[in-house]
Amino acid sequence: MKKLILSFTCLLGIIISSYAQYPIPSYNVPVYPAAAFVDQTITPAVTKDAPMQKRRVVIQVSSSSPESTSNRVTVYVFRIDKSIILGPYYLNGDSPLYVDIDDQEWGVLVQAEYKVDVSVWFE
Repeated sequence: MKKLILSFTCLLGIIISSYAQYPIPSYNVPVYPAAAFVDQTITPAVTKDAPMQKRRVVIQVSSSSPESTSNRVTVYVFRIDKSIILGPYYLNGDSPLYVDIDDQEWGVLVQAEYKVDVSVWFE
């Protein structure tokens, strides 16, 4: 099991480094076949006794192409140090994806079968 997790973490790192990276927040970024969005905020140093703050990342996908009805977008939400990987989440259409995360630095990997516009921000 540990080998599987380690392999997946290494694979995710390779995938992220090979695609364009955009800061979070980003709005209406054209994505095909994939793009990574990375938290650019600076978090203050956290002590062990400090409670973790919760926040939410929102991923909105839109497309005006005729293929958009059959377009499946795959989304992974991951901590920058790759200690936590959430997903895969599958999106069809214009419904946003909401993922609750903590106050650490996070990233989002979006993979699309056709060109889509992606917006990623924190609430």
